[in-house]
Amino acid sequence: MLALPQGANVPSNEVPEVHVPDDAEDMAALLDALYNPRSMLLKRLDPDTPLKIKGLLHLATKYDMTSIRSMLIQQLESDWPLNLEDWRKMYDQQQDFLRRKATTFDSHNLDLNFPEAASAFRMAVDYDIPSIIPAIVYTLITIPLTHNWDDERTFPHGKLYGDIAKGKIRTAKWEMLTVKEILQIARAKEVFCTRSAKLPISRVAQGFCHDSSIPCQCILEKIFVTRRELSPSVFSTQSPDPLKSLREMFLSQDMEFLCNGCRQANQELIRAKEQEHWNALIALPICKSRP
Repeated sequence: MLALPQGANVPSNEVPEVHVPDDAEDMAALLDALYNPRSMLLKRLDPDTPLKIKGLLHLATKYDMTSIRSMLIQQLESDWPLNLEDWRKMYDQQQDFLRRKATTFDSHNLDLNFPEAASAFRMAVDYDIPSIIPAIVYTLITIPLTHNWDDERTFPHGKLYGDIAKGKIRTAKWEMLTVKEILQIARAKEVFCTRSAKLPISRVAQGFCHDSSIPCQCILEKIFVTRRELSPSVFSTQSPDPLKSLREMFLSQDMEFLCNGCRQANQELIRAKEQEHWNALIALPICKSRP
């Protein structure tokens, strides 16, 4: 800060002036953060967090204010899964949110209660926060390019508004991505469409499944095969979501009716496939984006 350009040697109210080329509101936020770090604390999972902290993060990065930058990055990281286990927890949290809202007249809108992916991606790429990029990219993969945040929030409401309010679909601020990034997301969708088509075939645990009174094969058919008919959206070419499908299979109540050997074998199979998908995700070129 000492190297900032100085103004004319004309004090204002006997106080020397320092002129900076930065936005006044952003500079005010920076000074506030310096004197009151708690001003940087925001509500968790707020979809507007990237937009709220953008100016402050820009200045903290520009002027190498490591402590402020670290606090802002920690807030973004707390909103996004950093690994597969974190992703499972976020998915379960979203499903719990939808179940709780189902017993009330409140909106089921996931968009307004969980982080927005495109604006978070813009922040992660522009300000070098690679830890959150894989989860953000996966979220964007599961959202059709036609589901645009702003289009569905203007009046009159678009045709998707009802499904958004019910928590059936998500939208993204696609205009915040470059054409190149959108093409990379489109290619990633193709990768995961192919991977969705290769979701695991159920397996009967050889050497364990002996009790003919437990129709494990029939139960497994219901868990693995019928899932495609019940959840066609996760296999969509516009919004493939194999991790969601695998999580649904793992948590299926029908798993309880399998013999111990078959239940363990298939849960291990699902876990292994989840990890394969996550490894494929972090290997995508777009997940290695840098400013």
